[in-house]
Amino acid sequence: IIKMVQPEGGNSGYQIDPEHDTVVFTIHDSPQLPVPVVRIAATRPTTTELDSVRGLFTISRSAPLDQELEVFVAYDGTAKAGEDYLRLPEVAVIPAGSDSLELQVLAWGDWVAEGNETVEAKLRADPYFVLSPRYLVDFDHVSAQVVIHNNDPPPPPVVSIDATQWKTAEPNPVAFILPGVFTVRRTGPTNNFLTVLLSVGGTATAGADYNALPSFVTIPA
Repeated sequence: IIKMVQPEGGNSGYQIDPEHDTVVFTIHDSPQLPVPVVRIAATRPTTTELDSVRGLFTISRSAPLDQELEVFVAYDGTAKAGEDYLRLPEVAVIPAGSDSLELQVLAWGDWVAEGNETVEAKLRADPYFVLSPRYLVDFDHVSAQVVIHNNDPPPPPVVSIDATQWKTAEPNPVAFILPGVFTVRRTGPTNNFLTVLLSVGGTATAGADYNALPSFVTIPA
C-alpha cells in the first residue's frame, strides 16, 4: 500500500486529492508446480557378448507426466563404451505421457578371453536449471549396474617340460643311482585331463642306453 502524505507543518507546496491518495498493489501467489523425481534401476542386470537378450537400465519419474523430460546420465565401469558395448545416450528423454524410459546395453564380442565387465549408469542433476530444476534425483536410486559376461573360450593351456632331475648315470652295483626325471606342467584350468605329445631324441639310444620313453603323457584332471 502506498499513500501520499503531507510533511509535518503542512508546508509541502502541494495539495493531496483525498479521493486518489492511496494505491494498493496485490501480489498473487503462483501455485507451486510439483517437480518430478527421477530414479534408475538395472531391470535386466546381466547380459552376454553378442547376446540378443540385452542388459537393461530403466529410468523412471514421478508426476507430472504431461511434458517430455530430459534426464542427464553419466557412465562408468570396467567396460568401455564404443568398444565393449554400444555407446549409451548422455541425455535420456522420457516422452510426454510416459513415466519411464529403457536403455538397452548391447554388448559386443571382442574375441578376447577376459573376465566379466561392468557398465554403471549414474543420474546427474539438471545442469541448466540450478535454481528451478526440471527434476530431482532420488539419491537412494541414483545409479545402477549391468554386468557383461564374456562368451569367448578360455585360452588354451600352456605346457612346459623341465629336467627336474637333470643328471643320472649308468647302473652301479655298489651305489644307488637316482634316475633322471622330466616333469611336464600345464597352466590354466585343471578340471579335465590333458594329453601332451612328446618327441624323444638325443645321442643316447632308447632301449639300449635307457628305458624307452612314451611318445605322449597324460596329465590327469
